[in-house]
Amino acid sequence: MRNFKYLFVLLAVSLFTLASCDDDNKGNEEPAHSGSTRDWTYSGSRLTVTLDGQAVASVKQASVKSQLKRTQQEGDVKHLIYDTDVTISGFPTASATTTLSTEMHDLQSFAGDTTLNGVKYSYKGVFTGDPLAHYSKQGLVIDFTTQK
Repeated sequence: MRNFKYLFVLLAVSLFTLASCDDDNKGNEEPAHSGSTRDWTYSGSRLTVTLDGQAVASVKQASVKSQLKRTQQEGDVKHLIYDTDVTISGFPTASATTTLSTEMHDLQSFAGDTTLNGVKYSYKGVFTGDPLAHYSKQGLVIDFTTQK
């Protein structure tokens, strides 16, 4: 009888535990919070920034931080789209820090427009290297074009 009592208590606790568990992502295929494999700080030979085709020597580093925004299904292919902040130290001047808030598509590129100190720029960023490779084998090229 005593074993039955312990078994009943164990069963009741187990059922209560299972019933109280809730799947926060139920029906949602995307995780609530996820960065990308491109989220690194790029510098040195792994970073190139140009303005109107000329290298910007004052840029020392660019940090990328992303959040999965959505996925887009096209046939059998699922495209990943991230909200991405790219923080550049040394652009447009050596003492400035600029943050670009943009969308990154498929871990390959981002583009947009920004206004800094009253000057309008368009920009395009392209990642180099395999997104699944070690960060030391990845790079970033950001091209700015002055809008007239």
